[in-house]
Amino acid sequence: MLRRLLITLILVVLGLPLALAENIVQVSEQAGQGNAYVLTDGYTCTNASPPPCNPINSGVETLTVSNLPVYFSFNTDLDVTVPNPVNQNESALLTLSVRSTEAGAALGGLVEQGGFSGSFTIIDNSGGVNQGYNLLSGTFAGSASVSGISGGTEMTLSDTDTGTLPNEVQFTSAYLSFVHYSGTEAASFTLSNLSAALTLDLNDFLESNTGSGVDTFSATPQPPVTTAEPETLLLSGAALLGIGLFLRKRKLQPYF
Repeated sequence: MLRRLLITLILVVLGLPLALAENIVQVSEQAGQGNAYVLTDGYTCTNASPPPCNPINSGVETLTVSNLPVYFSFNTDLDVTVPNPVNQNESALLTLSVRSTEAGAALGGLVEQGGFSGSFTIIDNSGGVNQGYNLLSGTFAGSASVSGISGGTEMTLSDTDTGTLPNEVQFTSAYLSFVHYSGTEAASFTLSNLSAALTLDLNDFLESNTGSGVDTFSATPQPPVTTAEPETLLLSGAALLGIGLFLRKRKLQPYF
């Protein structure tokens, strides 16, 4: 704990920014698409009253959507790699396919099923010069989860890179450049207007459902390179010396 505090204090003293993830892309359904996202229960049973259950899907939960007409918007601070500009709210097609064989759980008023892996693609469908471009695509390595309030009408598929899973989420694009981002990426597919209450079946898999979505993709920017002034370095040195003396004194204190 003290080590983490010391690192944070050093960053503050030196005037180094603490990088936070920022939204880089948002995707929303075009009007009239209805509940195009389909969650399929991995243990849909052929018999009427489980258990026991004769699963149709052999214990594989899926969340899919295919060629869904969407609008694609992006952070204008992002670099682009092609000369043809993409408009905000560019017409595109979204395809998503993730699967899990991991049972879910209920915790308090929430339900969650993890272990999802798969991919998504967002392809330009504007009919213009960018037609067919891969605006954004990505993969989930196996730690994505679907969660929401038990009995609610919303659920979220989410995944993010972590210190132990640095390559959990991977973005690629033929249009956008991520050169100024550190590689920490995250994706969130928020589905609303569910066709049924969000619940787990008797085998702890999420019950089949459908919904309409708004999707957000984020990444952590690289910290800017700054050069400290001599006065700043002097103050920083004094502050770090004080922190070091404080920690040394604390270490030498007897414990009672």
